[in-house]
Amino acid sequence: MPAITQKSLTDILRKLERKGMLNRYISPTIPPQVEYKLTPLGLELLQFCETMNTWAKERETDMQRARRSYARRSR
Repeated sequence: MPAITQKSLTDILRKLERKGMLNRYISPTIPPQVEYKLTPLGLELLQFCETMNTWAKERETDMQRARRSYARRSR
C-alpha cells in the first residue's frame, strides 16, 4: 500500500465520519489522542467488503482464465 500523508489520512477519516461510517473520540490528554471506531453503518460496509473479498478469492482462477483469454484475443 502506498504511503499516505497525515493530511490525506485525516481528510479521508473526516469524510468517513461525515458519512456516518466512523465515530471519532478525542482523549483530553497532552498531546490529544484521537481514536476512531466503526459505527453500525461502517461495520455493515466492512461486512460487505469482506464478502466481496471472499468472492474474489474464490473466483481468482476464473478471473485469471478470463484475463488469459482476453490477452490471446487482443494480440
